[in-house]
Amino acid sequence: MIRRRYCGCTQGAWIVSVGMLFASCTSGAWRASVDPLGVVGSGADVYLYFPVAGNENLISRIIENHESKANIKKIVDRTTAVYGAFFARSKEFRLFGSGSYPYAFTNLIFSRSDGWASTKTEHGITYYESEHTDVSIPAPHFSCVIFGSSKRERMSKMLSRLVNSDRPQLPPRFEKECTSEGTSQTVALYIKNGGHFITKLLNFPQLNLPLGAMELYLTARRNEYLYTLSLQLGNAKINFPIQFLISRVLNAHIHVEGDRLIIEDGTISAERLASVISSLYSEKGSS
Repeated sequence: MIRRRYCGCTQGAWIVSVGMLFASCTSGAWRASVDPLGVVGSGADVYLYFPVAGNENLISRIIENHESKANIKKIVDRTTAVYGAFFARSKEFRLFGSGSYPYAFTNLIFSRSDGWASTKTEHGITYYESEHTDVSIPAPHFSCVIFGSSKRERMSKMLSRLVNSDRPQLPPRFEKECTSEGTSQTVALYIKNGGHFITKLLNFPQLNLPLGAMELYLTARRNEYLYTLSLQLGNAKINFPIQFLISRVLNAHIHVEGDRLIIEDGTISAERLASVISSLYSEKGSS
């Protein structure tokens, strides 16, 4: 009887200890409200909103040849939406993911034996650095990732924007898509240098078109994407030739509204789209 009571007490103490451990692990989680776009920061060449549901195939294709594929996939599997920014000068991606993350087990997942170095910010947020990728899970419901060249921003800087948000100015529809998490599967991109992207979409990479910012909205449909594209025209003298060129290559409805070229009901395969998106950060000197 005494032995049973002792075992029961020991078991109870063990359960309480584990409970206290997990309570202490989550008690330091970030609790204040967070602005995803304000965390990735302003000044990027490309902004991206990417709901995971319905777009898993495209994500797999985009990260297929990346050095940090395994690490990125671990996070994507627990993510509902990604808010991203690409910076051409430093060749880096900054990602903010919303979802459900193993906050209490980060030290086990990002271990020193696997090449991760653990550091804390002045606000006590832990982050993990490796050769190509830096990761932080400040709370169970969101994560921060930076990957790219050695010139990429330090994770400590990105995490500082949890406190001091640096939100970029983005088009109204892009902002609307970013607030539709859980209700829409539309992928949204905003690209400052629309000419660079459109030449890749047209498969004329050497063509230098004087075009401004571009908005692109994509919805998955079987193995392809239906897209709407809004492109800021630059030089009025060559607007018609550009419109003619694009209309000859793309199978879509094309018209001009003010200083913008609108392309609607276009289609692109998931494979081709992944290739175009990947090319934005895989080439040196892209902008």
